[in-house]
Amino acid sequence: MIVLLGAASGCGDLNADATAQAISNLAIYPSSVSLMVGSSESFSVIATYQDATTAEVSPDWSVNNNIGTAASVGSAGVFTAAAEGTGYVIATYGGYTVAALVTVVAAE
Repeated sequence: MIVLLGAASGCGDLNADATAQAISNLAIYPSSVSLMVGSSESFSVIATYQDATTAEVSPDWSVNNNIGTAASVGSAGVFTAAAEGTGYVIATYGGYTVAALVTVVAAE
């Protein structure tokens, strides 16, 4: 599931070739995962611009429902599962917000 909220207001901090383009879409990969407590998953975000070009971007990362933490590593967001439950890894960039569904289960 890819959740898309917000509207494009500009392109933020992008490379020189993309700075003049407004974002038309933002997507997060993977869009959903299931993890055990203590494990990690890397997420990436791809922006599509009005001229149909795409680029991986470096969004602000967050997590809801106290299921873990997200940290920026380069342009990726690395989620580490800390507690059982369901929530979202959330990425915000250029006026858009996208989220990946995360289910955390007990470690075996």
